[in-house]
Amino acid sequence: MGKERSADDWPDFTRTARLQFWSLPPEIIEAFATVFSEFARFPQRPSISLDVCPIRNDPKRWRLKVAGYRAIYQVRHGHPVLEAFLPRTERTYQDFESHRKRI
Repeated sequence: MGKERSADDWPDFTRTARLQFWSLPPEIIEAFATVFSEFARFPQRPSISLDVCPIRNDPKRWRLKVAGYRAIYQVRHGHPVLEAFLPRTERTYQDFESHRKRI
């Protein structure tokens, strides 16, 4: 990855999300890493560089859209906790629901 980043600039991950994240292609990891600093500070505020919005029918969860992938997360005590990384498909949120029921 490009410049040095500190762990304070990144959101928290569940164990599953951490494994999914490090399994992504390197260019996708870099794309997420580029927005993590702003995202960790403002997880519920969309901007030009941050595509976030709440998930319909799930008031506790939000999604971060980056490079054709979705990071599903909750905000706890003002800090994002990433729960899953999924490629964008017609079934992204359905797949997340079925994944959540298995764990």
